[in-house]
Amino acid sequence: MTVRQQIGIALVVTALALARPARAQGESSGFAPASTSSGTGFGAPGQIVISMGPTTDEHVFFHKQSGGGWQLQLSPALDYFLTARVALGGVVGFRYDSTGGANGAGSTRFDLGGRVSTNFDFTDRFGVWPTAGLFFERTSATHTSTTNTWLELYAPFLFHLAPHFFVGVGPSFELNLSGPNTNQIGIDSVIAGWF
Repeated sequence: MTVRQQIGIALVVTALALARPARAQGESSGFAPASTSSGTGFGAPGQIVISMGPTTDEHVFFHKQSGGGWQLQLSPALDYFLTARVALGGVVGFRYDSTGGANGAGSTRFDLGGRVSTNFDFTDRFGVWPTAGLFFERTSATHTSTTNTWLELYAPFLFHLAPHFFVGVGPSFELNLSGPNTNQIGIDSVIAGWF
């Protein structure tokens, strides 16, 4: 699924949620409260967030080219809110590209990173969750390997679909610190649950 498709899906889901009829006063909306003033909404101290989010390429999860190779890519993350709205986390990534090496032999990549994030709520359903992290990557293909180190900034705008579950989309920037990779600017998506 390309970034363009991910953005389209996020916009459709948002439009459908906003088009729902208004509820009677006092009736629960079914959405997780975003405000942390009560200590129960997203971003409260002690919360754990498990997410599947931005990758360094435009394809997420699985991609098969017509008449070509395939790619499998996963980037799970775990974040822990130390205080109200401030979290520390880590990301582990894996990618296999069946034609990414020399002579179509395939390539394997592993990512590892740490990040800090903060949460800001606009309403009970909408907010933004900026993150900044330092990442390391090692790619192996046909008896050779390369390494890259980069700083990543990512600011997804969140939509809380249901209690303890949200999706987000927003701008991302990667500043290459070492290795053959170049700086990247893009729009990425995230899907997550928290408890």
